[in-house]
Amino acid sequence: LYRSHFAFPANLSLFLDEKQMETVKDGMTYGVVKVTYDSHLDMIPTLKEEEKAQIYAWLIEAREFALDAENSNKKHAAFGKYKGRINNYLAKRGYDLKKEREEWYKRIKARGGSI
Repeated sequence: LYRSHFAFPANLSLFLDEKQMETVKDGMTYGVVKVTYDSHLDMIPTLKEEEKAQIYAWLIEAREFALDAENSNKKHAAFGKYKGRINNYLAKRGYDLKKEREEWYKRIKARGGSI
């Protein structure tokens, strides 16, 4: 697994630049990094820069594990583990995630979106 995990991007790097490689990785993991990160920013607009950076770093780490998973369910499970870690982190930093989520749902409905 270690060899294949690093051999794949090494081989791709012969043909793609770093930004294109990120696009491939995001495609292979269904764009979960962007969707989850953007959702957290939208749900908790008061996040500090260090909290945003930590959330993003964990999602990138989760993506690396998800790349190695052999099916969609296992890819999403890799992200699920890290989403739990993010929720615990935010709760320890004083965020009431239940309240934040309820307020977020209200904002989504107010702008005509659906949950």
